[in-house]
Amino acid sequence: LHRQLETVRLVFMPLVNPGGMWLGTRANPNGVDLMRNAPVEASERVPYLVGGGTAAYRWTQTQFYLGVAGGDVAIYRGIPQSIGPLALSDVVERTALVADELPGYVRARLDQTIPATSLTDARTRIARLVQDTSPPALPTAAPGTTPATTA
Repeated sequence: LHRQLETVRLVFMPLVNPGGMWLGTRANPNGVDLMRNAPVEASERVPYLVGGGTAAYRWTQTQFYLGVAGGDVAIYRGIPQSIGPLALSDVVERTALVADELPGYVRARLDQTIPATSLTDARTRIARLVQDTSPPALPTAAPGTTPATTA
């Protein structure tokens, strides 16, 4: 169980009907009124739902993660989920790192997304990826010396 839980990412949203919140109605995105048994008719938009939904959406926009966008490593703002057709994240920055040129284990982590605590943390993680995946530097000759050659 512990091993399974290590591979699961749980995201809790304090909202029962996020699609309805996004649309401003009691109905879900399929048009089903989730409060159909409530004594109040729901033919008009329900503005009081927007407050909780706005807070939930605002929270998602404080989250960052690394992922792949168009084949490149990118920093995303939001959470790697969607509500129907609505994505809860956007690319903030694309990097020059081509995902397919990275080692397989790094690519696999990026496909699952790598969480970051802030934009600065995400940039630091990108810098570490660049450092960890760059080939080692070739030795250079000291000034005033001739590099050794091999025959």
